[in-house]
Order: sequence, then structure tokens, then C-alpha cells
Amino acid sequence: MTWVEWTGSAGFLCYFLYDINSVTWKNRLLQRFFLLGTLLVAFSSAGIVADGWNVMKNQPVRTIVFGLLALFWLALLVYTLFFALPFQETYLEKNQKRKTYTEGMYALCRHPGVLWFALFYLSLALLLGTSCAVKTGCLLTAWDVCYICLQDMVIFPRTFCDYKEYKKTTPFLFPNRKSVGKCLRFFGKERKK
Repeated sequence: MTWVEWTGSAGFLCYFLYDINSVTWKNRLLQRFFLLGTLLVAFSSAGIVADGWNVMKNQPVRTIVFGLLALFWLALLVYTLFFALPFQETYLEKNQKRKTYTEGMYALCRHPGVLWFALFYLSLALLLGTSCAVKTGCLLTAWDVCYICLQDMVIFPRTFCDYKEYKKTTPFLFPNRKSVGKCLRFFGKERKK
């Protein structure tokens, strides 16, 4: 494994520890592991780009097309994780009766961030065409799928009082016609406001 793969994997280890800590140990030090994990994954991603920098300089059309696509998926990922959720209730309140957020992106599927994460790394791989981009993107996406499986089966049922109901009405990872319609209706209402 390269340092880029190790760094990204260490980031996901931090995510795993952060989530497990949130429902078991509740250690104050481990509460910082989400930020640490995010920094490590970002550093790993920067390593992927640095590895393929020469490819981007030599292929301007490819760089523009897939670079914009990668930025689009990254923006959607950041929006989904940090802005699509009610920030106060999601990240700041320590509420025993927390409810799932089922609107917008979270009507699409229970883990929409994984879709944007995978598409971001696919775009990077198409942009750069390096083995580093392909291997690291696949590895980090696999880690992300493992992470959401832990969340879906262990963490979220203990975190949200209505997670069982959410699982019945919203697909796990791949949207269906009904969930896409619900998501689009939400954003249609938001535009009219």
C-alpha cells in the first residue's frame, strides 16, 4: 500500500472509532476523530491529485471536463453531509430522542453521501488516469461502504429513535423511483419559497 492509501484508510479508522465512541465509550478525545478522519481523507485525496498533476497539465479538455465533474460531486458531498441536515440537531445537540432527517437528500436514500463520494473518486480516476487514483479511489469507496454498513446496522439504530421506520420507507444506498420523486418534490418546494 502507498502512503496515500494508508492515510485514507487511517481516516476511515478515525471515522469508525468516532461513531463507535458516540454510542459506547463517549470519550471526549475520540469526539475529535471525525475531524481528524476528514483531514486524513482530504490529505489522501490531495496526494492522489499530486500524483497525477502532470496528466492534468498535458490534457486540458480532459482536465476541464472531469475536473468540473469531480468538483460537482465533491460539492454535493459537502452539501449532503454538512448543509442538507439541520446542523444544530445533527451535530450539536445531545438528545436522547433524536429523530432521523428524512427530507431532501435523505429522502433519496439513507446514505446519499456514499454515492457522491464514489462518483467524486470515479471522476478523479477519469481525470488523472493513474493507478494511484484508481486504486485509492476504490479502496476509500470500499471503506466508505463498510462505514455506512456499520452506521446502518449498529450506530444509527442506537442513535435515532425512529431509524427502523426510516429503513422501511427509504432505500439503503440506491435510490428508487419513489425516493427520487420525494427528493425532487422537496427541492421543488424549497425553490418556491
